Amino acid sequence: MKQMALVKRDSLEILLNRVKRPQNIGGKPQDQVHSCILRLSDGRMSVTSLVKDGVSSVSRFSCEAVGENGVYGTYFVSDINTLLGVLKYHGTDLSLDAHQPDKLRVKSSNKQTTLASSGEALAYPHSPKTLADWESQSVKVASSLKRKGETGNWYYEMRDGNKNHATHTFSVSATQLFEALRCDSMNGQKINRYTFHVDGDKETLQVEVGKSLKGRTKSDLACEGQFRNYSSFDATFEGGLEQLMSTVGGSVGLSFFDFSKEGQGRKLLIDFGNKDFVFQSAIQ
Repeated sequence: MKQMALVKRDSLEILLNRVKRPQNIGGKPQDQVHSCILRLSDGRMSVTSLVKDGVSSVSRFSCEAVGENGVYGTYFVSDINTLLGVLKYHGTDLSLDAHQPDKLRVKSSNKQTTLASSGEALAYPHSPKTLADWESQSVKVASSLKRKGETGNWYYEMRDGNKNHATHTFSVSATQLFEALRCDSMNGQKINRYTFHVDGDKETLQVEVGKSLKGRTKSDLACEGQFRNYSSFDATFEGGLEQLMSTVGGSVGLSFFDFSKEGQGRKLLIDFGNKDFVFQSAIQ
């Protein structure tokens, strides 16, 4: 069956750059996701993927797109950077065509580019997992995250059916959060480490980054949330949150989970709306 998706180039580029989850390791940029599967349904093109280590983070990102004649589609991207390299040579309005076996065609007004495309491609270089297997594992993990209705609180459904509810949930400005996180790059530090301080007594939410040698910065975040009867805690995360928030506007939801009983510490879910999220584990 013919699978044709119509999408804006800028929207697809933003989506793919978010999916890559770039972060700084030892001061050098490194992508956490190498390949992905684009799935088109209900007017949005989405990607669900675990990061390279398979445990520290899972995410879902999407953008507006439509299927020609209402047809849904699946598009294999064997190398995200290669597709991004193709897109910059195309026009504003794109179509993605996946009706040929093992091929992905990108078409704009007067040109088309064909790429090798297969679910049997490796999820990562030197990985034993195929792209199709990796996405299946990613979707399984992501499906454990649920919420009450469209705007209710998030919870994680455990294997035994019990629900681990978010202990703290806040709404914050995406711009203000980015401004706090980007101080991690002050004087070229690029440590890729962000500590969230929740103080239930003072009713404050703060982010601390950097080291005092080149500048340790603590930022207060204006937020909406229930502090009453909330405990206080600190939780430190990695995962390139600074780079992630650089392309986000409006407000985002921050939901903190406590998996201490399972020996997994704190976890953070960043809710971007449109069912998009990042679920990040704190460092141990």
